[in-house]
Amino acid sequence: MKKENSFSTKVSRFVSEINEDEWAKIMPPYPAGYGYFKTIDETLRQQFKTYYISIYDKDEISCIATCFIAEYSLDTTFGAKIKKITDKVLPLVRKILPNFLITRAIICGCPINRGMIGIKDSPCRDAVIETLITKMRSVGEKENASFIAFRDFAEEYTHILKPLLNSKFHKILSFPFAELKIEHKSFEDYFSSLSKATKIDLRRKFKKTEGKIKIDMEVVDNVDDFLDEIYDLYLQNIKKSDVTFEIITKDFFKAISRNAPGISKFFLWRIDGKLVAFHLCLVSGGILSGEYLGIDYGIAYDYHIYFVLMTDIIKWCIKNDIKSFDAGALSYDPKKRLDFQFVPQYLYVKHRNSIVNSLFRFVVPFLKPENSDPVLKSLKKEGKR
Repeated sequence: MKKENSFSTKVSRFVSEINEDEWAKIMPPYPAGYGYFKTIDETLRQQFKTYYISIYDKDEISCIATCFIAEYSLDTTFGAKIKKITDKVLPLVRKILPNFLITRAIICGCPINRGMIGIKDSPCRDAVIETLITKMRSVGEKENASFIAFRDFAEEYTHILKPLLNSKFHKILSFPFAELKIEHKSFEDYFSSLSKATKIDLRRKFKKTEGKIKIDMEVVDNVDDFLDEIYDLYLQNIKKSDVTFEIITKDFFKAISRNAPGISKFFLWRIDGKLVAFHLCLVSGGILSGEYLGIDYGIAYDYHIYFVLMTDIIKWCIKNDIKSFDAGALSYDPKKRLDFQFVPQYLYVKHRNSIVNSLFRFVVPFLKPENSDPVLKSLKKEGKR
C-alpha cells in the first residue's frame, strides 16, 4: 500500500485481491458486482488488463475504482457512411501502419457495462477523485497508455466527477443505456401504456406466430450443457451489430454462473426443442440488467424473435416484482417503441500530453454516438438528447 497525499492507495490486478466485504461496503448495489468482475478477470484477460484502485483515509476505505487497459479504435463511433469506407480502407492502411487510429488507454469503469465508482460521501471526496486521477496516470505511464478515461458514467456521477473538468478532461456524450421503469401490475397494464402505433405493430407481429408455432421460454442458472449453442447464437448477434466494443469468450458464460450464483439468469427460447434465442441477465435488488443475447437470424425476422424475448422478459419482471429493466446500450429503435427511456452516459477523456489534449477537442465531434445511430440522431434533432 502506497501513501499519496493524506491517503493510502492500493493497486490490485484482480478483484479477488480485494476483500469482498470491503467491496460490498463501498460499491453501488448493482447486479454487475463482485462476481461479475471476477468473471471478467478470469475469462477476458486477452482483451482487457484490469486494475482495481483502492483509496483509504486513515485505514478506512474511501474509494474503489475498477480500471482496465484497452486498445481502442477511434473509428468505432464514426458515422455509418464514413465507417463503410474505413472498414475497407483501414485493413490496407494497417498493413503499413498497424496502429493507425488505434490508441491505448487506461479507463475507469467496466469493460462491458455501465461505469461505476465506489466512493464514500465525505468532504474529502474531491481530493479522493484527484488522488484517483494521479494513480491512474501513474499506472497509465507504466502501461504506455496515451489516454486516461472514465467511460459511460450516468448523470448521477456528474457532481462526483466534477474534479475531472478542473483537470482538463473532455466530457463527451456517450451511448445512453436503455431503462424501463416497471410500475405496472400486469403485462396488460404495461401494454395499454404503449403508443397506439406500437400496440398495432406488436399485435401484427405476434399474429404471425399465434396458433402456428409455439415459442417456449425457460429461465435457468447455467448453460453448461448447451454452451456451444449459446455461443453460436451470441456470435450471430455480434456479426449483426454495427458497433462492437468487445467480444466475450465462451468461458464467460460458464464462469458467470459459478461466480454470481442466484444473480446470473439465462433466459432461453426454443421452437420445437431447438434453441433459437437466449439472453443473459443479472438480477439483484429489484433490477434486471440485460447483458448479452443471441438470436438465430435464420428465423429472427420471420417470427420477430427480438420483440418476443423483450416482452417475455418484461412479463417475467412484472411477475417477479422487478422494478427496473436495464437493457444496456445499442439496438435503440425497438427499445424506443417498447417505451424504454434513454439515460445519458458520459465519457471523460484526457490525453497525457497537454498539447495533444488541447487539440483533441477537434476530434470530439467525430466521436459522438449519434454519428453511428439513426435513432440517437433523430432524438438529437428533436432536442431530446
